[in-house]
Amino acid sequence: MTQPVLYIDKFEQDRVCVIVPTYNNAKSLGAVINDISAYTKNIIAVNDGSVDDTEKILGEFSFLHIISYKKNVGKGWALRQGLKRATDLGYLYAITLFQMEETPKPKSNLNASK
Repeated sequence: MTQPVLYIDKFEQDRVCVIVPTYNNAKSLGAVINDISAYTKNIIAVNDGSVDDTEKILGEFSFLHIISYKKNVGKGWALRQGLKRATDLGYLYAITLFQMEETPKPKSNLNASK
């Protein structure tokens, strides 16, 4: 069993999601979503008024919960809206992604079998 598979079960069991706020990140967004989805499909993407192909990229992932705004209102607002959606969906914990350049990886010493 590979490491990501262990995390998929853990994310489901503990009701954890990942919130991805995005603004004009079409170039890197697909790769970031692919990286995260190796660990969980519990992803809430918040498109904060992007004018590039961000909305199109998000539409390629059927498992995403997508929130979109026409006008950019800032990362803080996007994160709050993502947290509200996470609560509405019944998630108990949320991990937020702050930088699109690099997808964070779980620490190897994290106890995924707990």
